[in-house]
Amino acid sequence: MLLLLKFKAAWDRNYDLNIENNSETDYLTEKFRKDCGDIVSLLHSDSFYFARIDWLSSVLSNFNFFKDFIAQGIVENNSTYERISKAGTKDIIQKFLSLI
Repeated sequence: MLLLLKFKAAWDRNYDLNIENNSETDYLTEKFRKDCGDIVSLLHSDSFYFARIDWLSSVLSNFNFFKDFIAQGIVENNSTYERISKAGTKDIIQKFLSLI
């Protein structure tokens, strides 16, 4: 559930960042990067391997825009990862997408 909430938060912040005349750009950028870092950390954690991928897949399949956002927005729009390299992040995201 935490993973879904982080996906939603990152998607919302990314949407807000793309709105013109947004006065909170720096704040939203920092929060977006943190959300993406949290998502990658959750996907990379040992506990993720025990997650109900079937349930997660059925939830995410109801929201097609999430798959595109996961594939593009998390890695491409956020190149600052302190814990995992960008190449490692792409691998984790691709592995996750193959499961759902």
